[in-house]
Amino acid sequence: MTIRWRNSFILLMVSASLAGLPGFEAFGQSLEATLAWAYERNPRLAAARANLRATVEQLPQAKSNFWRPSITLNAQEGRSHITQHDREVAAGVGSTTDKTTTDATDRKFGYDVTLPIYRGGQTMAAIREARAEITKAEADYMATEQQILKEVVMAYVDVVLYRTLVDVVGKNVNGLRKLEKELIEMVATQQRTAIDLAQLRDSLTQAEAALAQTIGQRGVAHSRFQAVVNAAPQTLDRWPGFANLPASREEALSLAKARNPTLRAAESRIRTNEATLRRLTGVLLPEVSLFHSYTHERDKSRYTGNTGAYDEIDRENTWSYGVRMTMPLYEGGANHSRVRAAKQNLSSARMTLKAVELTVANQVNSAWEQFTSAQQVAAINRKRLVESRKAEEGVAYLLRRGSTTMREFLDVRENYLNAMTAIEKAEREAVLAAADLYASTGGLTAKVLALPVEYQDPEAYRNRVKDQFFGLGD
Repeated sequence: MTIRWRNSFILLMVSASLAGLPGFEAFGQSLEATLAWAYERNPRLAAARANLRATVEQLPQAKSNFWRPSITLNAQEGRSHITQHDREVAAGVGSTTDKTTTDATDRKFGYDVTLPIYRGGQTMAAIREARAEITKAEADYMATEQQILKEVVMAYVDVVLYRTLVDVVGKNVNGLRKLEKELIEMVATQQRTAIDLAQLRDSLTQAEAALAQTIGQRGVAHSRFQAVVNAAPQTLDRWPGFANLPASREEALSLAKARNPTLRAAESRIRTNEATLRRLTGVLLPEVSLFHSYTHERDKSRYTGNTGAYDEIDRENTWSYGVRMTMPLYEGGANHSRVRAAKQNLSSARMTLKAVELTVANQVNSAWEQFTSAQQVAAINRKRLVESRKAEEGVAYLLRRGSTTMREFLDVRENYLNAMTAIEKAEREAVLAAADLYASTGGLTAKVLALPVEYQDPEAYRNRVKDQFFGLGD
């Protein structure tokens, strides 16, 4: 085989190596499996679950005044030692001194029971306030879950992207290195000029720099994946999709209105402030409660003096019960100020809801536009890849016939590589846009995505503890 035909063969091999996109195994670590793994093991999500359970405990705390008594036990024991000196002075008689020592033991124990009957409506208001806070906490947890799962999606597609680009750029570098060897022989036989070789080596150094940069980006993507998923990336599916995406903008807006966590949190904030206002108003009203107490007291004292020693023992039992009413009349205006502040907070919460509605609608519209745009860009880049491949193959053919320059071949080849890179980045953006659309509608959660996991169920925990009288938990 002559050098000319060997060169033609290498050019064809290089062209063929770039013609097909690099493939991955059919299944390794699917996006669904990765999301499920992160849902169960991500420490930030576990912390959010614990915070949610802590908020749920506000409900039994609020119910503690709902026909539930407060019982207090008390006990006391003490000892005392008293020494007294009495001196009497009488005219013509002299003085006499009496010394008296007293050792006493005091024991007391008993209990107090208080049962609230009416607290000015504070109890029911506190219960409603706790339930609203729990609903808001559930919405905040859902927002955290969506944020983390979105980070998982981004980490997943970044690993896929940079693994693919390392493969693409690496094949380009290998092809240029092979071509460089052949060009050195061709320059020696004067079939090509030193300018051709210099141009090729310039492209090769640029490709090697791009490969080093891409390998670094791949390492960063692996590290981010490890941090978010809490596991190292294995063989990943290329450009996974999402099922059951909204079919129209109107459907997306409707879904967001029903389940967007930011909207749910804003609505719950209004209910919380309404309940807070009622609770603070109840502070100004009378409170009525039943009380009962019992005390057993025993005192034993021993007296020692000039006349001898004797003991004195006292026992006393006390029962008390009745109805107690308290009502604050004036406390420097603090209670009235709290009511005024609560009214302003309620007004603020209502205005905030309107602002959140506009924000969420904008997020949904923006996500829909980005989603449709990403789909179009991906489709256009697929067409570009086909045409740039044809151009690369054509220029490679002309180069073999000596009908084009090395510079033109390298430019067309670079354009083909850019097209391959563009399609990969467009596919990544399409997946992220789909995830953003899901998140804007409140659908990027384990339950909506039907991940194969045991879902966080705050209602189950709430039902378990809402009427619990005793227990310190885990």
